[in-house]
Amino acid sequence: METRKLDEIVWRADLYPRLKPDASTIQRYADDLDVLPPIEVNQDNILIDGYHRWQAHQQAGADTIPVIVTTTPNEAELLRLAIARNATHGRQLSAADKRRYAQRWAAELPAAQICATLSISERTLRRWTQEQRGQQDADLNAAITARWLRCESQAAMAAALG
Repeated sequence: METRKLDEIVWRADLYPRLKPDASTIQRYADDLDVLPPIEVNQDNILIDGYHRWQAHQQAGADTIPVIVTTTPNEAELLRLAIARNATHGRQLSAADKRRYAQRWAAELPAAQICATLSISERTLRRWTQEQRGQQDADLNAAITARWLRCESQAAMAAALG
């Protein structure tokens, strides 16, 4: 564990998984700074987890904050970690927040990874992404039909469309 000056911590709204901070949580944390776990930042001091704790330290007038540094290779991993951390502890993501990310990632990530990151069941993921999966199926069928009408072989279609 390390410490950082509060003004070194970078908070980016585009990476923050919650739609709205909770002022009562920040105040409760500000009253008990000594017992709070460290926040998590990446190698560039970008906040991964601990927004309410970071805000509590600011509200209490602290100069430094304990941190755990996690290396993130890219923006996608930074976002995934921020969401994963907030899906399982502290003031967790709301169902609406989890649904929004599940739908956002449905075509990009394997279902098992989405479920693990958001701490949801496969059944919930299927329910939340049913419309998207239906559209993906329709798009795939349209692509297959167009290739069939051009007399492409089944092997060529499989190679092109997976």
